[in-house]
Amino acid sequence: MTRRLMFNCKNVKEISQGSVFNAAYCEGYESEEVLGLVITARCDIANENKVKTYSYIPAIPFKSWKEVELIDVLRKKVLKGINKKVENGLKQAKLTLIHLDIYGKEKVIKTIKEKKLLKKDKDIESLEKNLSSYFLIKDGGDFNELIKVFECEIKSIIKDISEGKDASYFLIDNIEGYGSVVVNLRDVYKLDRETAKKVLGGIEINETLDDNIYRAINKNIIGTCVCLIGALDSPYIELLMQRFTNNFSRIGVENPNANLSDSIIMECQ
Repeated sequence: MTRRLMFNCKNVKEISQGSVFNAAYCEGYESEEVLGLVITARCDIANENKVKTYSYIPAIPFKSWKEVELIDVLRKKVLKGINKKVENGLKQAKLTLIHLDIYGKEKVIKTIKEKKLLKKDKDIESLEKNLSSYFLIKDGGDFNELIKVFECEIKSIIKDISEGKDASYFLIDNIEGYGSVVVNLRDVYKLDRETAKKVLGGIEINETLDDNIYRAINKNIIGTCVCLIGALDSPYIELLMQRFTNNFSRIGVENPNANLSDSIIMECQ
């Protein structure tokens, strides 16, 4: 399958807006290799006297993102619907979610079968299936379990991110050596200028790195060489910055009255 050419692996001579370095620190991914995508304006980077630190946002390989953040996105998408299906199934058996919370799935199903609270086998099978989905999404499961049950929903999540319909994320189709990468547009970190200069030459992660100096580097990945690996190409860096800015420039206002259109029409009659 053809993927968009969004990333330039040859652009490693200098740090600019859109530059990406490896082994960036990102909360929640302390044992994983995350990339850092620089978002500081080019003019600020060029003017050494203007800023002491650059800003970067985490660009997380999908193979890591799916194990940490996917479950929360999936819950928001499907939990309400599954909850309703379970609630309706239990209601047919004259039970509620409270019974489920108290006694658990196995005992509830056993009681329904023994007391024949549901007459049709297909209703019992449907409830069992929905309960399995309910607890999988509620308690969390690994990707292989989730994809078996929620393949369509997970594909929809990826599609929404790739098409810019999820304001929290931006998808880079492919970075060589990392595959598809999910950029978190709401999580901003600092990269001090001195560390940035050293990244250009490469920094080997070892036990001697000073925690107070190299804060932007994930020091748990011992033996890794931190360096620039390339940059997000135009027009994708401009698109990413537009979506990033939208997260912080939106202004919340009171919703108009639901009957506003009726009121405006009445004024004209």
